[in-house]
Amino acid sequence: MTCFWDGIMQSLDDNEKSLLGLDNKNSIYSLIDSLKQKNRETNNVLWQNSKFRKSQIIENMEHIRLYDKNTASNGYWCSSCDPFLILICEILEKEIIHYYLGNRVVYKNTQNSKGLINYKSNRGHFWFSNKN
Repeated sequence: MTCFWDGIMQSLDDNEKSLLGLDNKNSIYSLIDSLKQKNRETNNVLWQNSKFRKSQIIENMEHIRLYDKNTASNGYWCSSCDPFLILICEILEKEIIHYYLGNRVVYKNTQNSKGLINYKSNRGHFWFSNKN
């Protein structure tokens, strides 16, 4: 069950794939490798209009660093304040709105906004949604 990673891949346009070093032939494992390689402090991201403490930023980086891509097919438990979504917001400079069980969670890049990505999830599934 790779719905989290599949949803991320489906949301990326060609320019974003290029920015991440991906092409149309790349797998979710290439995406995970890329995010792990580009893992960095996410000082330009607000979550629900709040800045992260330095300790939270470090914990998020550690989560990504320690993530084992070999477990991707077992599912990924996306949190309501997810380190990978935070990193994607930072790298792509896009606002992300994640609707989880009807709750609107907003990740915002304070430096620049190059667009919006919408995701939705329920208790067991995550997907890209090009509509609110």
